[in-house]
This record gives sequence, C-alpha cells and structure tokens, in this order.
Amino acid sequence: MHAMRTDPRTAWAFHEYEEYPSLPPISPPQTEMILDALGDDEHIEVILLGGRLTQYELGQMNHWLQRRRLAVADLPKYLTVTTMSRTLLISLDGSTVESVDEARLGREGIGPAEDIIIYKLSTPGQYLWFKPTGTKSLVCLRIGSGEFILRLPPQPGVPPIPELDTLEQKNNPDFASQVPVVLTGWQSVEELAYRHLRHVGFGNVQLSGSGTDQGIDVIGDGVAAQVKMTALPVGRPVLQQLLGATIPHSTRACYSTSGYTAEGKSYADALDIALFSIDQRGLVIAYNDVATMVERTAAESPEAYAWRAAYPYVNEVMERVTQWLNDGRWKLWVNDEQSNVRSSTLAFNRRQSSDSYLEAALRALKEAPDFQSGREMMVHYHHAELLLAIAVHAFGYEYSKPPHEPQVTSAEPTSILDFY
Repeated sequence: MHAMRTDPRTAWAFHEYEEYPSLPPISPPQTEMILDALGDDEHIEVILLGGRLTQYELGQMNHWLQRRRLAVADLPKYLTVTTMSRTLLISLDGSTVESVDEARLGREGIGPAEDIIIYKLSTPGQYLWFKPTGTKSLVCLRIGSGEFILRLPPQPGVPPIPELDTLEQKNNPDFASQVPVVLTGWQSVEELAYRHLRHVGFGNVQLSGSGTDQGIDVIGDGVAAQVKMTALPVGRPVLQQLLGATIPHSTRACYSTSGYTAEGKSYADALDIALFSIDQRGLVIAYNDVATMVERTAAESPEAYAWRAAYPYVNEVMERVTQWLNDGRWKLWVNDEQSNVRSSTLAFNRRQSSDSYLEAALRALKEAPDFQSGREMMVHYHHAELLLAIAVHAFGYEYSKPPHEPQVTSAEPTSILDFY
C-alpha cells in the first residue's frame, strides 16, 4: 500500500472509481496487484472499465453497432488503470495483469450505442476501449488528474505561492482593485458588497436575505451596509436611513453603482459613513476617506491578510500568463515545419497533450469559482499557471523566457511525462 499512502493522485483515482457503485468493485487482491505493478515513480491517473480490441474485433464492433445490437456487455472487460505512460489491464477476477506500454495515438471513434471511447495503439491493429464514468474521467484520459487534485509538479518559470509569514504585513492601498465580476442585477451587487466586506477582514459577514432594497443588505461583526443599484446618485435621504438602522454598529457602509451626490458625500464624511462605488467592471472603489480608512484599518485577522496578499499575487500571475496568451500564443499554433515538435507520431501526441493543458489553463482562468479564502484564490491561479507552463514546455519553449524574445525549440521537445 506504499504507493497509495505516498501519492495523492493514486489514492484519488481509487476514490473516484469507488464513487460509481454500478462499476465492478475493486477487490483487495486487485488492489494489491495494481499497486505492485506500479513503478517507484509512477502514479495512477484514472481507473475505468475497458479493455483491448483487435482490428478484427473493432470491425465486428462497427458492424454490430451499425445494427445497434452491440452493448458494453459484449466487449471483453478489464479494469483499465492509466498512468502517464501506460495502461494496466487487470482481469475482473484479479488473476492477471497486463501492461500496455504502447502510446495511444488518438480517439478512433465513439460507439453510438454506448459512450465507448476507442484509442488506436502504435502497435498495428491494436486498440484500447474505455467506458468513462463522467466528464472528469474524459479529462483525466487527456491531461491527468492534476487539474482536479491541484497537485501538478513545479515548473520552471512559475514562482511558488508565497508563504504569508514571509510577506511584509502592511496595508495595501490597492486592495480595492479586485477581480472583476459581471453585474447582472441587484443580487449580484449585494453579493459583491458581501465579498468585499469579507475580504477586507470583517467577520461573520452575511447577506440579510431581505430581497428588497430597504434597510440593511449586508451585516457582519461591527459592520452593516446598504447596497444601491439605481440610475441616480445616492443622496442624503438614503444615508440617513442607513444611519438610523445601524446604531449598534461601529462601521456603516454604503455601496452604490451610480455614485453619490455632493450633499450625500458631505453628510457621509461628517458622520463617518464609508462610501464605496462600484464601476461598470464590477470593481469596488473607496469613494471617500472614511472608506479608505475602513479598508486599511479593518481587523487584521489571518484570513483578512490572506485576502490582501492574494490580489497582488494574482495580478503578478496574470501578467506572466497574459504574455503567453497574447504575445506568445502564436508560438503554440505556428506551423513550423523545421521544428521537431511535429516530426513524428509521438510528437503529435505531445501536441495534443499540450493543447489539452492549454485548454485546461484557459478554462481555469475563465471559470474562477467564488473563492472562500485568499489562500484558495492563490492556489487556483497558481494551478492555472502551472497548466499553461506545461503546455508551453511540451512544445519545447521556455515559459520563463518572455515570448517576444527569440525562442528556439529544442531538438527533443519536452514531454508531459517529464513533469511526473
């Protein structure tokens, strides 16, 4: 069980397979056989139901599928255990294990009767078939499990996530420069105010859940806020209402998508009401000095400091990533016939793997979740940069070198396998 205990990807693969009770269970003898078959530096990416096909069996299968009479039950079944370099076929009774070391050369076809994925092997007339259990297993077949367990290895040119205790703890005047969000209505504006107060450092921040535009919209330890999404600037009457409803709270704040009148700002300054404006990009900006002081003097809990440290780090990541996605993207698609990147079938597979990692990086950057902590946000963007760096390195380029500088592809392009 040494491999299971020491490699999280292997343990994750077993866990994911066991999430599907309809699949044949993995018995203790099978488990021992699988782990014994792994090399010291090898880990499992995904475990599926599948098997091997010959050219004749594939022809028969296509013939039967045209008549819609073939089902998975008609195919020879094995537990298919894929690593980054090979596939292990384990008999369902746990009596035999076979290593398929030949490279998979790409998807051959999908049966219309079942979601069966067939890969052609480099050995003539040989194929592997898989029955994926879901979207994650499809991705793992292409790029591995790292995207899901966030355990990709370090990459040249990708700095590690900074440890909070090594950073100088100081106020960040640019804290309000947040990751933009799309404002789709008053609910999204209230959600943005909730996130901002939480990121600043207030504890137990919650939406009031009133569903109306009256009273307090966001409340937390020592803070209460009103959120306004109106066509006209917020004036004194709204702020008077806020003041009357927040007597027990030491900090009162107002968020507005349309700014404030001069009278409203003067009233807020005199009574220490923090005014925040929300621009069209969904960025929260301190509108008066009281708001600036709230951002700088809110409780400095470890959680709050993690948020403050996260935004500058994410900005640095995006600067590096943007270079390759804007200036260097052409390098990942240019048809350079002199490059060895496309000189062989194996290199073609690396091209496909690189494209998959690139797609995963773009998806991670585009579909960022609602992070629950600053540390979670740093891990997410660090992982996205690792995915992009692997794609760049797989083409023989140096991620640490700015893409606008001359780049020469290596004679032997880096393989995805070199990173595992």
